[in-house]
Amino acid sequence: MTASLVNFQEIRDYINIPYGDTDFNPVIATIASAVSDLLEKHTRRKFPKIQYVETFDSVRTRINDPHMFIGNKFMTLWLKARPIDPAPIFTVSYSPNRKFEVADRIEIDINGLPQYEIDHEKGLVHLAVDLGTFTRALRVTYTGGYAVDSGAATEIDNMSAEAPADLKLAALIQIANDFDKQRTLSVNTVSEQDEGTSRTLVSVGGLVPEAMRLADAHKIMSVGAF
Repeated sequence: MTASLVNFQEIRDYINIPYGDTDFNPVIATIASAVSDLLEKHTRRKFPKIQYVETFDSVRTRINDPHMFIGNKFMTLWLKARPIDPAPIFTVSYSPNRKFEVADRIEIDINGLPQYEIDHEKGLVHLAVDLGTFTRALRVTYTGGYAVDSGAATEIDNMSAEAPADLKLAALIQIANDFDKQRTLSVNTVSEQDEGTSRTLVSVGGLVPEAMRLADAHKIMSVGAF
């Protein structure tokens, strides 16, 4: 499951869990992760800052793909994770046989002429090369995304961008809604296997309207609009 867009303390403050009350910690963590999964699916994006490899596979798969826009002499790709980190390796490969060898990489600059440009903040890649009818596969390797709370006792990269405030609020609103369902239904939220008890979790439903409205601002609709 996806690491949470909001940290544990932000969640506890938002849903007013008394300080020192840890009974609900397991269910909060589970709901927070499930909500991040839900928001990723709704926005067609990826949130954790890690290395990603995205493949855009021939003209047949681009017809209804909101991540791509192809013009006569250019192509624009909207990568799923943003912002793009400028420091790690970034490669674009265009392969006729899907092997993606070193020789298939597109140079960012040839004889002073840019072959592609990167909008790090929006997660856009503008390719200035003539790719014809795009019958080959295109692959982009990059590092992007936000600082997220994995629940592990490790430091988050200080250079990682924090998720936008409205996207975090969408997560908090949805988490609060689903957590309230737990309390309303009096679900046992503490699981101690050695005591023979178990935890039953209410599955996360669709996004509530306010969370959806906030998340829509970050949804990949059509790369051609940018």
